[in-house]
Amino acid sequence: MSNEECRSNSFVVRIWQEQADGKQSPFLWRGWIQHAFTGQVFYFHSINDMLTFIEDYTGPLHKEASGEEKEDV
Repeated sequence: MSNEECRSNSFVVRIWQEQADGKQSPFLWRGWIQHAFTGQVFYFHSINDMLTFIEDYTGPLHKEASGEEKEDV
């Protein structure tokens, strides 16, 4: 397996809106993500939850650049 294959992951993501019960926001965003190779599925209620699932496969998506702003990897 090449180095690139080891670092490559594919995901299927679906997001949708649901009617909210509260008065502050009429809709809530919900989502579903699947890791394409393993088939593992995760339902999420926030983008941060989705990113946590992805990072389980990829490692951290950001790295600190010597105390400065974060750099996308």
